[in-house]
Amino acid sequence: MIQVYLYTLLLISIVFAAATSGLEIKVDAGNFSLDHTPVFVELKNTPSEYVVITQGDQRQDGQIEQLENGNINVWWMVDSLQANQSKVFTISFGTIPPIKQFTWSAVSNTSMDLSYGDRPLLRYMHQSYDSNDIESTKKPFHHVFDPTGTHLITKGVGGKYSHHRGIFIGYNKVYIGGDVVDIWHARNGEHSVHREVVRESAGAVFGEQVLTIDWNDAKAKPFIQETRKLRVYQPTDDQFLIELWTELKSLRGRIRLEGDRQHAGVQFRASQEVAEHENLTRFLRPKQWGHLKPEKANNSEDFIDLPWNAMQFTVDDKRYTVAYLTDPENPDGARFSERVYGRFGEFVPYEITENQPLSLHYQWWIKAGDDVSRDAVEARYQALANSAVVTVISDQR
Repeated sequence: MIQVYLYTLLLISIVFAAATSGLEIKVDAGNFSLDHTPVFVELKNTPSEYVVITQGDQRQDGQIEQLENGNINVWWMVDSLQANQSKVFTISFGTIPPIKQFTWSAVSNTSMDLSYGDRPLLRYMHQSYDSNDIESTKKPFHHVFDPTGTHLITKGVGGKYSHHRGIFIGYNKVYIGGDVVDIWHARNGEHSVHREVVRESAGAVFGEQVLTIDWNDAKAKPFIQETRKLRVYQPTDDQFLIELWTELKSLRGRIRLEGDRQHAGVQFRASQEVAEHENLTRFLRPKQWGHLKPEKANNSEDFIDLPWNAMQFTVDDKRYTVAYLTDPENPDGARFSERVYGRFGEFVPYEITENQPLSLHYQWWIKAGDDVSRDAVEARYQALANSAVVTVISDQR
């Protein structure tokens, strides 16, 4: 068996070495260090389905993303790169599938999991709306697992404020002509509902899901069409990254999205268990708000346009840190909200039309433990706001 294993590894090396040589890529970290950070480079298309990245004697599987312009993005993870330092990686293409990769699988007819190997990381909950069971079916959302895939760290239906669920989106004041619709609480027949999975993809570096979600009024007529994309990047034993893009497009002319910082926007709600011991919740904030007490929630009027915020909490006697990272390209005026029972996030007041949708982009860094520094979260934010510089230095394909 050992001889067969060694022969297989040798064969893999020969296949990739023969497939491509001389494709070298330099990654510059910039002013902040990189820690298990996804990077990509755009290249001309290749007929290969699989890709391997090497740096020194380290080898990892990469992932190919097909682009609409006919090119490809090659993705991989930079495990560690200090600020103002660079590394050179070699890209090789071939036909050998990854050792481990993401997969999508149905858990039931109303939920599906994204797993890395045998480790679930994200669960999409998408019940069809039922007017006889409004509370359970009024909004789709995504549950989040701990980095080991052992248990959920987000809340579903029930518990303190049942309408809070995992990663979710809503506004409690949606102005449509002379009507006001509350898509946040959704008590009177208005609701958001899953319509279709537009696309799912899964590889060695990330798994992705693109969804269409209808925002319906009390007569079950859609007034906003949401396109929601979530992507989860390859985990380590103690961390992983979730990325979300959402676009809200009007189906009825001018629609004003309003609310308040407690009842609108893109939110993360931790497990109901967090609400049962609120005294264990802590917040880690950017330097500007570093003087605030970590054990106290802040909802002041000047708590706006945060680059990031982190909540630390306990589930199943284990500590977790979840950092909420905001793309600086999002519209200004985002009002942030914290609650020690386990919800935090922001909302952007905005007027949308058919030709002017609201587009938002966020990341959540999920980390086991609470030994996380302000500098570490700031580095994560900088990786989002100012991507590492990736340069092709040799391409002899």
